[in-house]
Amino acid sequence: MRIASLCVLFLILSSLTLAQSEKLPDILKPDAESEAEAHRMGVSIFKLVPRNTFPNSLDPSLQYKDEGNPIGIRGGGSYFSFATGFHSYNKIPEIELQRGTLSTGFAGYDYGFLVDVGLRDLQDIETSPEAKFFLSYRPPLYKDDIRKERDDVRVRRVEEPAMTLRSSVPVIIGDTYLLRAISWDEADIAVAFRVLKIDDDGSATIVWKPLAKFPKPFFLFMPDEELRPKIGEVIAEEKLVGIEFTVKDNWVYWVYLKGSNTNLNLLSEALRSRGIRLRGETRQVR
Repeated sequence: MRIASLCVLFLILSSLTLAQSEKLPDILKPDAESEAEAHRMGVSIFKLVPRNTFPNSLDPSLQYKDEGNPIGIRGGGSYFSFATGFHSYNKIPEIELQRGTLSTGFAGYDYGFLVDVGLRDLQDIETSPEAKFFLSYRPPLYKDDIRKERDDVRVRRVEEPAMTLRSSVPVIIGDTYLLRAISWDEADIAVAFRVLKIDDDGSATIVWKPLAKFPKPFFLFMPDEELRPKIGEVIAEEKLVGIEFTVKDNWVYWVYLKGSNTNLNLLSEALRSRGIRLRGETRQVR
């Protein structure tokens, strides 16, 4: 079992190394001593600069693009994605450095939580009670529950094991942290990392290793058992015939008869006008 776990971690680390193809400026490259330490520990390494060290362009056409930043990375090197291995804010950002703090959860319904476990060794941290909690956590299934959950985990006291989850924590040299980051329809990952070095300008060099990579998370607007009759009612109200459908995880699979009066574009508009949301749809003519 131990060997199998190590193999899984090796594959994850290898895939992230291959995925990292950003051309990093010198300011985001860890120094040789830190690289050697990461190699000795058998973990990955990255560096962050404080937010707004390199602000994005105010030009609306460039503001949300990598090329709109002086170093060619949106966010200016203040963000990092453990899931993709990129610093760009456009590539699933999961951690940010700002004013001496590390934070997570930045856009829309995405969220996460951190805990500082102090002067712990990264080796075997996954067997700690704190890590087991991070690995066992399950995000909400329904959209209406996500905003409350996101707000709650900004500061949440956990009694067993005793710890306080936060969305932001002070960056402290030598301390080890656990992170769970959830980006809907993109990534859900748990990692452990240590702050190896903090430069005079506030930049932080961080070594890390993955604990688990979970399936891409998604949320439902309502139970499928409620969605099916709602769709059926709209079809009846719009007097559409020759249509069949199935629903799974709020994704609708349409099958309709060729030549029938079914207009799925009209149906989609009718569903939206009634506030009935779908995760997606697939169409097939029979």
